[in-house]
Amino acid sequence: MFVQPRITKTYFYTSQKENRFPPEFIQSKNPRIIKVISCKLNYLGFLVGDVKVHASFIERDHYDDYFCIMANSTNNYVKKYDYKSLRQDFKIWFTDLKNNIIEPDSFLLEMLLIY
Repeated sequence: MFVQPRITKTYFYTSQKENRFPPEFIQSKNPRIIKVISCKLNYLGFLVGDVKVHASFIERDHYDDYFCIMANSTNNYVKKYDYKSLRQDFKIWFTDLKNNIIEPDSFLLEMLLIY
């Protein structure tokens, strides 16, 4: 008899640029998927919509320096990434539309981890 593997879905929030995925996510034998839901960002005291969010957990499509989502986007389009690596650490950084690094006042990145 075939037993369907149990799939876990958990939200992951971060306001740090250097992060670690939960060990359960990394060690899972199931396919691991990261869904980037949104990033709320404050820059120079304002919510701005022209800031690009980049993340080192993107394993393919490295064009545009690991770009994954626009900050403060309202289009409700979730970005989905397969994760095959065993690296637990990942970094997040931000640029303007000309790919100049910027330092936000604060941010909150929301993701759904599926494993």
